Parts: sequence; structure tokens; C-alpha cells
Amino acid sequence: MDMNANILIHESGQMAIMFDDVNFVRSEAIYFDQSTGYLHTVLEGRALSIGHVSGQLAREFSKRSSVQLSGLRADGTMLDLNAKLVVLH
Repeated sequence: MDMNANILIHESGQMAIMFDDVNFVRSEAIYFDQSTGYLHTVLEGRALSIGHVSGQLAREFSKRSSVQLSGLRADGTMLDLNAKLVVLH
């Protein structure tokens, strides 16, 4: 499965991952490996790589317990859900 995602911090301070494919918004959890900086999503029991973060984004992911997931539905509306963020040390 190919995945494109943008990772950002909202003005409110909320961490967010915006997926090109709305199916990934339904992820059961997001895993952040603090030692490598890699993010993975768990969807339907499978771990899939989202990508790598460093610097300020890595520090922010290390402090969080949830992350907002977003994606554009076929009808043009946004689907926004929160997922558990698991930080691996």
C-alpha cells in the first residue's frame, strides 16, 4: 500500500497527520520510534511506514499520547479522527 502524508502541528498545538488516502484515517494507532524517528500506522492489523520526522516534530511526538488523523473523502468533506500515539523508546 502506498501512502502519502503530511505531518504538522496545528496552531492549537495539536499534532496532525493528513493522509492523501482517507482509509488511513481509520488507523487503530500510530507508533513513533523515538530512537529512529520513524512513524508507523497500524491499519487492519498491519504496520505500515508513514515516514521519518526529526527536530521539533520528533520532540513533539515524544510528548504526546494522541494524534489527529485527517483525509479528504470522495465527496470533498474532511474526515478527522484521533488515534492513540504510542511512543517507543
